[in-house]
Amino acid sequence: MGATSTPRAHAKCPVDDPDCHRPPKPIVTPAPVPPTPSSSATGGFSILLYRYFLDQAGQQVLDTFRKSGRTGTLSWSGRPPMKCGHACVDPPTPPTLGRAALTQGWLNFHWEFGWSLFGVSKDVSILTELDATCANWQTGQGHLILTTTVYPIALAGQGNWAADAWDFFTNDGATDYAVDTTNRFLREKLAQYAGGSQDLGPCRSLGVSLDNPTGIFDAFVWDQ
Repeated sequence: MGATSTPRAHAKCPVDDPDCHRPPKPIVTPAPVPPTPSSSATGGFSILLYRYFLDQAGQQVLDTFRKSGRTGTLSWSGRPPMKCGHACVDPPTPPTLGRAALTQGWLNFHWEFGWSLFGVSKDVSILTELDATCANWQTGQGHLILTTTVYPIALAGQGNWAADAWDFFTNDGATDYAVDTTNRFLREKLAQYAGGSQDLGPCRSLGVSLDNPTGIFDAFVWDQ
C-alpha cells in the first residue's frame, strides 16, 4: 500500500478534530554557550558594583519612605547588600545552554508599627537579577551586555497575624513604589557605568570568578 497523509482517528482523537492533528512545533535551538575565559582574561565586571547599586537603591527606598509620612517605620532586615556576603547576593553562575551568566540579589526590608504586644510587623523582600551575555560571540564580534531585572512583586516573609490581616503593602502602594524605584535606579546606574548603555564592549568568552565566603571579589570575566 502507498503512504497516506490522511490523519487517523482513534478513541481520544477524532479525525475531524483539528486540535488533535496540529503539526509539531518547530524546535528552538538555544544560543550556544561562549567559551570559558582564559587565565589571562582582561574583561571583568565586579559584582561588588552590583552590590553597591543595590545598597543605594534600597537606601533610596528607605529615605523616601521615612519622608512620605506613611504608617510605621521601614528599615533593612538583616545586613544590606554591601555587607551581607552571599546571604542576600548569590554567587554568580557561568552561562549554560539557553541561559546567561547571572547573579541574584535581594533587598530585604522590615516594616513595623506600634509597640510591644500591640505592634504589627512584616518582613518583605524584593528580588533582582543581573545577567551577563556575550552576544554574538560566535561571529568573532561579540559584545558583553549587562541586563537587570527587578521582579514585579515583593515576597512577604515573617510577620505577625495582624500585619497579614492589614496587608499594608498592598493597601498603600509601598511595594509598587519600592519595586519601581529599584528597577529605575539599577538601570540608570548600569547605564552610567557603561557610558550611556549596558554594553561593556568586545568579548570572546564569558565566565565567573568566585570569592567564597565573602563574595566581595565575585565577578563576571571575559576575554576581550
